[in-house]
Amino acid sequence: MLFEFFKHLTTLNSGSILVVLALAEKFVKQPYEARHLFHSIFLFGVSISTALVAMAVLAFYAGGIKPSQFTVRLLAWGAFMSGLGFFGGIALISIVVLRVLG
Repeated sequence: MLFEFFKHLTTLNSGSILVVLALAEKFVKQPYEARHLFHSIFLFGVSISTALVAMAVLAFYAGGIKPSQFTVRLLAWGAFMSGLGFFGGIALISIVVLRVLG
């Protein structure tokens, strides 16, 4: 179930990157907003990368390999960083949308 969570999170991140690219093309005319959008793409990339690390740890665990203390910490780090990257990227997109529409 946790593997599915990370799979859906990577899908949401990929879709969010496409939304950012659409926003950058259509709405952003100021460098300040463009910088926020590029930072959000970076955060979504961090979220995807760390979710993939967490998925790899879960795949080893599902394969019957007993997780070491390091892999448990790696899974926790991947979960935390992927969530942080996703919500940080969403926050930056929200800032840009509110500034453009406001």
